[in-house]
This record gives sequence, structure tokens and C-alpha cells, in this order.
Amino acid sequence: MDVLKRLSRFLAGAVLPEQQRDGGREIRLAGLIVLVGTLTAAVFHLAVHLTTGKGYPYDTFLFDPRGTFNDFNSVYHMALVYGPPHTTDRVYSTPLHLLMTYATALPDVVVWMIFNAVFLATLVAVVWYGVTRRVGGRRLRQAYTAIFVALSYPVLFALQLGNLEMLMFVLLAAFAYLHYERKSRWSWVPLALAIAGKYYVAVLLVLYVRERRWKELAYTVTGAMAVTVLSAIVLAAHSGFTVPQVLGNTRTTLDGFGAYATNMGAVQHGHSLWGLFRLLNMYSNYVVTGPNLSFCYLLLCLAIFAWVSVRVITTDLAPWKCFTALLVAGLCLPIQSHDYTLVHILLPLALIGAYGADSRHGRRAAILLGLLLIRADYRVLIFDVTSSAIVYPLVCIALIVTCVTPDAAPQVVEARGDAFGTRRFAFRRNRGRAVSADDATISVASTRATDTGGERP
Repeated sequence: MDVLKRLSRFLAGAVLPEQQRDGGREIRLAGLIVLVGTLTAAVFHLAVHLTTGKGYPYDTFLFDPRGTFNDFNSVYHMALVYGPPHTTDRVYSTPLHLLMTYATALPDVVVWMIFNAVFLATLVAVVWYGVTRRVGGRRLRQAYTAIFVALSYPVLFALQLGNLEMLMFVLLAAFAYLHYERKSRWSWVPLALAIAGKYYVAVLLVLYVRERRWKELAYTVTGAMAVTVLSAIVLAAHSGFTVPQVLGNTRTTLDGFGAYATNMGAVQHGHSLWGLFRLLNMYSNYVVTGPNLSFCYLLLCLAIFAWVSVRVITTDLAPWKCFTALLVAGLCLPIQSHDYTLVHILLPLALIGAYGADSRHGRRAAILLGLLLIRADYRVLIFDVTSSAIVYPLVCIALIVTCVTPDAAPQVVEARGDAFGTRRFAFRRNRGRAVSADDATISVASTRATDTGGERP
């Protein structure tokens, strides 16, 4: 018990300097959720498998072991055989397909190792220099870095399948670093590449609208289009298709994603609101059927995204809130969004860890972000679909609502003393603590003196 007590105090950062508490508390909270949640999921599935002998999805919280590295193997094969008269199947988008076409010059094992090495190096850098920056001393940072890197469910899921979402994480990490840390005007470059790779990333363009950075907005849109067209020209020369055919194959690929999304197999290991939408419609005896279901969902997504965009643009929100709200909307609104995309959740945590989020919304967001980094498939609902298909979309919506809600402005409310000379107190509502009314008066006077260039009392 003494060992467990010492471990808990160590992970909780029992004694921290004041400058490490803002943001550090939130990250430690999210890290403890990941530690306990992932270990609980592993023990639960192992126990179920040993006691019942059941296979997937009872025996693992990850993907079916028979499909290990399946995503990487399939896109590598697509790049090998693409072109007439073989196949029109494409790797997500034209730039990613072109990248995989050049990658086939190397053995698949070598390419897989390079992709994983780049992803893991970026992941460790994001967690070490961003997420754990304020959690405490070096040993404490090392402990939490190990937790987020080795125990986060989306990280394990992406590595198990070898999905190219790992490259998207590298590009979005570069964008976040240039945009928030370096304040660079070149932040549009990785964002344009990411949008050209997977289109849902375009939701982050709203950040440039919010900041009135019209040049970067134009550069990003133009850059993404230019990369797509140039990739199509080069890919046409390699494959034997014409440029219009290469671009037309993009529509075929998107139609394939849409067709797969109608299969319940796409709901498992997914966090799209579409999965929850379908499950609710199924449990309500198919109130909406056929194309009407897709149309209703499209209207719902447009309404949610419009609301989030308006709140981000017009409301005074912290930068991490704007980034998180848009990113999570981009993750949960597409009709197909598998859990490896949740690896991007570490980027909002990096903003909180690097710049702080000392508010009740920061703590609430940390809990929700932590929940998105663990598996919640403790009950099979139908076929291979588990409870996580309901939990994840609800957590995403709660996280969006939290992020677009502004913190209460600091207001000082005085409770004056009565006839018996009771001491007056001023209560700061956003901090939840009481300070002397005289101290509050001095604080206000100091602020005014600083603003006018005068001396503090």
C-alpha cells in the first residue's frame, strides 16, 4: 500500500511550483485517465477471453489481430497495381497515392519502418515538449510521456494497422508548432499539405478567418489545390491514366468510403456521429430510411459545423479552445472516421500543456480528451459494434460544447459588512476563492496605474 501511495503522489505531482500548476493539473488528470483506462481495458478483455474463450471483439480492445498492418499493406498494394487495365482504386487522395507510388521503389518493410519512425519521433516530440511541459520535474515528465506514447489507444490502433493517418499527425503537428509556438507566416504550408492529403482537415481554415489572416487563408486553399493538380499530373505520367481520369478516380474513392460507411462494420472502431445516428435510427425501428437518412445527417453536420464556426469566429475564446473545437468537429462529423484519427487529440493536449488552461473548462476538457484516448468497448451492442460507438460521439459533442463556451469574466462581487463590523470579502467567481476587499481594491488600482503609466500604490 505504501508503494501505491508513493506512486500516486508521484504521478499526481504532489508538490509543484506555481508556474507548473496552470496546465499541469489538466495534463496529469488526462494522463491518469489514460493509464487507468487502458490498463482496465486490457485486463477486462483478457479476463473475458480466458473465461469465455470468445474471440474478436471480446479478446482485444484493438483491431482484429488478423488485420494487423492491413491498412499499410493494402495502400502499398494499391500503389503497385494502380493504372489501366489493373484498377482505379486509389490511396485516399492524389498526393498520398503519389507518395505511396514513389515509396514502392523500396521494400514494404523498409517503407513501413520509415513511416513508423517519423511518426514516433514526432509523437514523442509533441508529448515531451508540449503535452508534458508543465507536469513537473524530469522524472514526472518521463513517466507521463511513457503513458501518452505507449498507452494511448489511438496511438496503438494506428501502429497496429499502419494507417497513413500517422503522416497526417506529422503535418498537423508541424502546423500547430508553426502557428502557435513560432507564430510563423509559413504555417499554411503543412496545413495545405494536410488538406490535400485528407480533406476533413479543411475545418482548421476557420482559424485563419478568426484571426483575419486572409493571405494565409488564400495561400492554404491555393496550395492544397495546386498540390492536388500537380500530383495528378505526375501520377498520370506514372500510371497511364489521363489527368481527368486521375482526378475522376478521386470521386470513385470517395464513393467507396460512402458505401463502406453504410456497413455496420465501419461503426466499430469509429467515433463518427454518423454511427450514433444510425444506431439511434435502428433502435427506433428505422424511422428514417434510405437516402433520407443521409440527407438528414448532412443537414445535421452542416448545422453543427456552422454553429461551431460562428462561435469560434465571434466569441472571445482561448486559442486551445478554438483549435480543439474545430479539430474535434472535423473528426466526428464525417460519415467515416476511424479511431486512429483520434491520435490528433494529443495536439490539443499539447496546447494545454504548453500554454496552460487554468479554468473549469480546462479541467473538463482534459477529462473529455483523456476519455478519447482510451477504449470504452465493454459491451457489444449489435454484430461487432460495441458501446464505444455511442460513447465517443457523445464525448466529442460534449468537448465541442465545452470549447465554444467562454470562461466567465472575472467579476468582483462585494459582500459588505453588517452593523457588527463583519469583515468584507470580494469573491472572484472564476477562481472560486475569496480575497480581502481591501486587497481587491489595491489590485484594481494597480491595474489602472499600470495602464496609465502611473505608480502602483
